[in-house]
Amino acid sequence: MGQWSTFSLTASDAVVTAIEKYIALEISQRIKINGLLSKTPWTLDRINVDPFFQKRGHHEGTQYRCEACNRPLKHQFVLRSLNDQRVYKLGVSCFLSYAGISQMTVNDIQSHVNAAGKYRDQIIARYKAGKRFLGDEINILSFIVSHLRDQFLLPEIKECVK
Repeated sequence: MGQWSTFSLTASDAVVTAIEKYIALEISQRIKINGLLSKTPWTLDRINVDPFFQKRGHHEGTQYRCEACNRPLKHQFVLRSLNDQRVYKLGVSCFLSYAGISQMTVNDIQSHVNAAGKYRDQIIARYKAGKRFLGDEINILSFIVSHLRDQFLLPEIKECVK
């Protein structure tokens, strides 16, 4: 079992959700910064993430499915057509067949998904080893703290904080 698999089984649902949302944002930023969809007629609206995909055993009660093949997904990519504004909710493996995105671009996107997962595992390993967070790691920590704080504030207080 990897760092994340072990950690996610024992961490609170709120922490797992916050970390997975951060990783989805990290993947989205990597795709946009590297212009991976810039030569396609598509834009990435968002990435939906099922934070409990592994806890559920991948298939039981999965929140998201690929519109093309109906496969359960941990990461659902919401693509919008620049031509006619159609919206597709896909797994990365269906980009080629359903949206006509090249295999090379699909491979690049998948490598960024994998890199973000490795980044998450490195953070977890440092945390378990009791090491301090430095540089970019502060971003994930502050995101998690912010997410958890917002999650536990009452709606009336959230309105005042905005």
